[in-house]
Amino acid sequence: MASMATGVSFSMTSGIGGGRDDVERVATAVRTTLKLNQKNSLSESTCSFSVMNKYRGSGAIRTVSKAVVEGDEMSKNLKVGLICGGPSAERGISLNSARSVLDHIQGDGISVSCYYIDPDLKAFAISSAQVYSNTPADFDFKLESLAQGFSSLSEFAEHLVSAVDIVFPVIHGRFGEDGGIQELLESHNIPFVGTGSRECIRAFDKYEASLELKELGFMTVPNYLVQGTGVDKSEIAQWFTDNRLDLEMGKVVVKPAKAGSSIGVKVAFGVNDSIKKAIELIVEGIDDRVVVEVFIEDAYEFTAIVLDVGSGSVCHPVVLMPTEVQLQFHGSGDLQENAIFDYRRKYLPTQQVTYHTPPRFPIHVIKSIREEASLIFKKLGLRDFARIDGWYLAPNSNLSSASEKLGGPESGDIIFTDINLISGMEQTSFLFQQASKVGFSHSNILRTVVHRACSRFPHLTWYNYGYSLLLQGSTTQEVSEDVQKVFVIFGGDTSERQVSVMSGTNVWINLQRFVDLNVTPCLLSPSLRNSSGASSNLDNREVWVLPYSVVLRHTAEEVLAACLEAVEPDRALFTSLLQKQVMEDLMDGLKNQSWFAGFDITDELPRNFSLKEWIKHAREAQATVFIAVHGGIGEDGTLQALLEDEGVSYTGPGVLASRTCMDKVMTSQALSHLSEFGIHTISKDVRRTEDIMHETIPNVWDELISKFQCLTLCVKPAKDGCSTGVARLCSSEDLAVYVQALKDCLLRIPPNTLSKTHGTIEMPNPTPEFLIFEPFVETDEIIVSSKAKQQLSWKGRRRWVEMTVGVIGKCGSMHSLSPSLTVKESGDILSLEEKFQGGTGINLTPPPPTIMSKEALERCKQGIELIAETLGLEGFSRIDAFVHVETGEVLVIEVNTVPGMTPSTVLIQQALAEQPPMYPPQFFRTLLHLATQRVIASNLKLGINLHSLVVKCGFNHDVAAMTSLLSIYSGSGRLNDAHKVFEEIPDRSVVTWTALFSGYTTAGKHREAIGLFKKMVEMGVRPDSYFIVQVLSACVHVGDLDSGEWIVKHMEEMEMQKNSFVRTTLVNLYAKCGKMEKARSVFDSMVERDIVTWSTMIQGYASNSFPKEGRELFLQMLQENLKPDQFSIVGFLSSCASLGALDLGEWGISLIDRHEFLTNLFMANALIDMYAKCGAMARGFEVFKEMKEKDIVIMNAAISGLAKNGHVKLSFAVFGQTEKLGISPDGSTFLGLLCGCVHAGLIQDGLRFFNAISCVYALKRTVEHYGCMVDLWGRAGMLDDAYRLICDMPMRPNAIVWGALLSGCRLVKDTQLAETVLKELIALEPWNAGNYVQLSNIYSVSGRWDEAAEVRDMMNRKGMKKIPGYSWIELEGTVHEFLADDKSHPLSDKIYAKLEDLGNEMRLMGFVPTTEFVFFDVEDEEKERVLGHHSEKLAVAFGLISTDHGQVIRVVKNLRVCGDCHEVMKLISKITRREIVVRDNNRFHCFTNGSCSCNDYW
Repeated sequence: MASMATGVSFSMTSGIGGGRDDVERVATAVRTTLKLNQKNSLSESTCSFSVMNKYRGSGAIRTVSKAVVEGDEMSKNLKVGLICGGPSAERGISLNSARSVLDHIQGDGISVSCYYIDPDLKAFAISSAQVYSNTPADFDFKLESLAQGFSSLSEFAEHLVSAVDIVFPVIHGRFGEDGGIQELLESHNIPFVGTGSRECIRAFDKYEASLELKELGFMTVPNYLVQGTGVDKSEIAQWFTDNRLDLEMGKVVVKPAKAGSSIGVKVAFGVNDSIKKAIELIVEGIDDRVVVEVFIEDAYEFTAIVLDVGSGSVCHPVVLMPTEVQLQFHGSGDLQENAIFDYRRKYLPTQQVTYHTPPRFPIHVIKSIREEASLIFKKLGLRDFARIDGWYLAPNSNLSSASEKLGGPESGDIIFTDINLISGMEQTSFLFQQASKVGFSHSNILRTVVHRACSRFPHLTWYNYGYSLLLQGSTTQEVSEDVQKVFVIFGGDTSERQVSVMSGTNVWINLQRFVDLNVTPCLLSPSLRNSSGASSNLDNREVWVLPYSVVLRHTAEEVLAACLEAVEPDRALFTSLLQKQVMEDLMDGLKNQSWFAGFDITDELPRNFSLKEWIKHAREAQATVFIAVHGGIGEDGTLQALLEDEGVSYTGPGVLASRTCMDKVMTSQALSHLSEFGIHTISKDVRRTEDIMHETIPNVWDELISKFQCLTLCVKPAKDGCSTGVARLCSSEDLAVYVQALKDCLLRIPPNTLSKTHGTIEMPNPTPEFLIFEPFVETDEIIVSSKAKQQLSWKGRRRWVEMTVGVIGKCGSMHSLSPSLTVKESGDILSLEEKFQGGTGINLTPPPPTIMSKEALERCKQGIELIAETLGLEGFSRIDAFVHVETGEVLVIEVNTVPGMTPSTVLIQQALAEQPPMYPPQFFRTLLHLATQRVIASNLKLGINLHSLVVKCGFNHDVAAMTSLLSIYSGSGRLNDAHKVFEEIPDRSVVTWTALFSGYTTAGKHREAIGLFKKMVEMGVRPDSYFIVQVLSACVHVGDLDSGEWIVKHMEEMEMQKNSFVRTTLVNLYAKCGKMEKARSVFDSMVERDIVTWSTMIQGYASNSFPKEGRELFLQMLQENLKPDQFSIVGFLSSCASLGALDLGEWGISLIDRHEFLTNLFMANALIDMYAKCGAMARGFEVFKEMKEKDIVIMNAAISGLAKNGHVKLSFAVFGQTEKLGISPDGSTFLGLLCGCVHAGLIQDGLRFFNAISCVYALKRTVEHYGCMVDLWGRAGMLDDAYRLICDMPMRPNAIVWGALLSGCRLVKDTQLAETVLKELIALEPWNAGNYVQLSNIYSVSGRWDEAAEVRDMMNRKGMKKIPGYSWIELEGTVHEFLADDKSHPLSDKIYAKLEDLGNEMRLMGFVPTTEFVFFDVEDEEKERVLGHHSEKLAVAFGLISTDHGQVIRVVKNLRVCGDCHEVMKLISKITRREIVVRDNNRFHCFTNGSCSCNDYW
């Protein structure tokens, strides 16, 4: 069971992918920008197919840590088990917290496995993708199919013992904060973050905690405990009297003793009401103990985060910057008498509450809060971190007069009421608000908490990596010139502005993790004016550029208030003084912690601009604007038009599409002609809101139902969306209630106010100018009949259901994501909370086949894409529609051009449902990348307009004008239009041909471009040197040597062959096609050779297996005083890698600033590759970790290098980082992983990765992948499985696959199967002597010398020769080469003498040569002689006599090391006490003190 769960938790860290078609290409572009035992001794290993030498672009996500790399610790990551969920109503917040913790701690140095506790306390191992479920109900429904359950909590704990180093519980309320999970962990000695079980039990119970606080001398709120339903009325009445409360109307708070985050908290009036509400809580099962306490009035609520900055057993609590909680009241919809800081106010975006950090209290009060909260933390024995809530009593508070009785000295007292042992950790929680005010980013504060927890456990003290080097989460870091600037704008003044804040914050947090992006959050300030987007209002609009700490708020009003507060001089000074004090207190504890690198953000002041000034600022910064403003000017085309006018790129659809989609009537009109394609719109009646307010409501109702011929209507604002103001009306009375709410400017209509059951209806503010009425579309009801069995039942016969679909891509080629069906748990219309804040409902993405057939789903997606194309959508949008589950027909509801981008929004769900899944960082980066396509589209639009003007004015025969048009069409990829213009040009010059040619090469159609060039030459048009370079480059792209030489012939006729640019390109062509002699001939004939020419030649040698020549040419280049560039360095390093010349390679590295290697992916890849191939992967891994950016090629280089150097488990860990980095694995990734499994004999891991290629990541398995599996099974002696896999391959097996099986046959001496395999090999490679040698060796091992001799005779008759074995060793920059029995070296006598001495010492140790590795029928004595002089032994002996003691000896061999040499190397390492590293054609062998890193498995 444990092993199964381990597999699930590991899969969480597996890679990330993108969409299809255009989206796949865009996602790929994004990803390239922002972790058995014998081989064919003569054929190259199947594992050598890794792409360590390839390079593809750049891009990576910020990482925060650095791991230990020496020895066995090289593979250590801190394994954190993140546990969320739990049985309380706060499960949804727990999911939000877990998602945030996962996002910010996973990375280099920390690997995270996720777990979930369901309401029945059943434990599951889950993937990180599941954490993005938008509701607890959705999560629970999918658990059985997507997660691995444990049979008991005990089994779960036993799994954690072996799977993680430390647990981070993120369960709010019961089982998380009451000591439940802590007791389980303690019983199994599992380290965890946070307070121990005994202390949790004492602090979580509100009644018991208040008694203890009172006993410790702290002031508490008078309270009374109700236990069970048998309440003594007289006793509680006496309590009312004692506390001067009126028996009939005395106001009190009734709350569960054991619940958190204001769950179940109610206000009651008088004794009877108090008893009634207490019993309701008990009957509802929320708790069997209820606390009744005095309602505090005329006081100020606050909350404070306490951070323990001590170490080990020493507690050093420091209270961060406290936050004042201020309740707000807006009209009759917010009754002040019921004002408590309840669940809704705490966690949902609402104007009912605002926060002030720091509080607006006197400085001495804040000092007292911090001192007393710190004292409580210590006296209650709390650990790591906690949140403590309380009240500051004003002099006129209802409790101030009782201060003496309550134990407080005077008015101005502080009361502490609640202790939260696991503080909320969602993106904008108090933890991050307060931490950011004193210099902590999200990642920094969370990792500080983890470090503090680890310090309590001696066996985790190794977790002390170089944290200070890679703290890159800062928004204040210095930005290099090549970093792309991004402005994320959110807010506004529509009813959707709070969702906009959530969206913008989420986008900002995800994008700022990319090191090549400088992301700035910006608030479109809320205003009191009408938000129609009219230009007359634009001059009054402001945009605030926000510092880190100010962003972390729930509402636009809060963010604006924080900005105004921050720039107020007295307030700014007050905050600065307090910040200084808190940071000094923190540093008193943290300064002694070696892992603490300091605070990584500064609390800068916000800056405000007018909207138009801000857009000019964006233009000057060359920033791309990520629009997250929902509704209003952000979605109606106004903001888009302003940005276009200034030439600023932005995300999402353009002006016209935005305007069309914002107006629901225009949307319907634009789509009205698509009925024949199965796309329909709903009839609408648009009315002016003011007119309705003055009309007789029953008459309006009668008119509407008569027009639509229905009894139920849907009402919505004409220009708003996302459920704002959307309601189902079943009668004129419902319409009257709705209209009255608009008249009264209510912010919301409470649940179930209308006749049909519904949730809270968020109302538009300000009142919309127009309302739309349309028939309410009755859909069938899908009901969850059994969550445990994931069963859905269908109620109804209409076959229509409501769905929402995201679309993404470029204009004209939008891709539909998988539609989502939300199974609502109440009401007919999804509320704002259900859509964006984890309310209720189960999300099915895509709908299961039991609901909608695959064919209907595909037709639906095609219809959605047609809608997107018709409306001119681009970038991304969301389409809400009713869909017929049998036909796939679509009935459009609305189109949102700036859809919600909150952490659990449906778009994230749909992106994760893509194969392979696209995780949030990559998803948002893809949307950003699509914004750049708008520039191309703008040029195309200009070209179309210009074309019309040219024709209209009669310039269509003007060659210059038409050539300009041709260039525009060609550059925009419109090749058909370009061809039409080309055909219209009467006199085509070489410029005209070049323009069309460039279009083909830009589009990747190189062969067509070459054909166009030939046609031009045949027509007698003489190309210029620029054109020749371009066409030769096209030949290079496709490796077309024949066309290239045809062009060379014409060059000679035109006497253009002496042009240096042409000749350099020709060198590149010959090198690309493997014709190095011809390349060198052209190179040597050149009089002037620049660095490009030298680099091309050096790289050509390196890539065509001429490493010595590449090395020599590089040294020659330096002698001619040419400074190497990145390409020549890469070629040189590749040559050194092939030769195993580590010292020479490191000398080459010294010629370039190390910083360049860490910032240039091309060079870094070559550097890691060199270290890997030279057996110094510890240094290569250091480079990997220090890199500021990583892409899939870099990840693959690390994975493959680690695997080949024996660090297989660490290569798995690097693979696990791909998810965190937003990098999608490719086939080469899995090739590296499979090679590692082959080297280590990890059959089960190999099978898991092999299956994941297609089943999890939707990648296509290659013949190389199959070759690895055959090799893996063959080495394990599982020849039947290996042979069966070959027979089942979807492609024809190649020689490498058969060769892998042949190696397995040799291992188990299965000559019968070997002969079968050999026939296949000879058919594929009749010229390859290695196949015959392999069979001969198998016969020899079996003692069948006659058959072996016969095979060798056959080789002789055919003139075949065995590939000789070579070994190389580098010494002081010179590479020395040896053959078996080689005596050509100047030091041969000393080398052989050294071998003789070593042989004598080995014989004294009892060593006997393993003569079975000599495959000739000769005497044993002769066999020993042959074995003793293998090339690798000669190279090692030379190294021993030529280097100082302590130096590592590094040898490279072109063939596989034989078994005897392997044994000898182990003994030599023991005798000489030297480390010997041998790289054969299969893997690395690191010999130290008599053992090998391969554990004799190679």
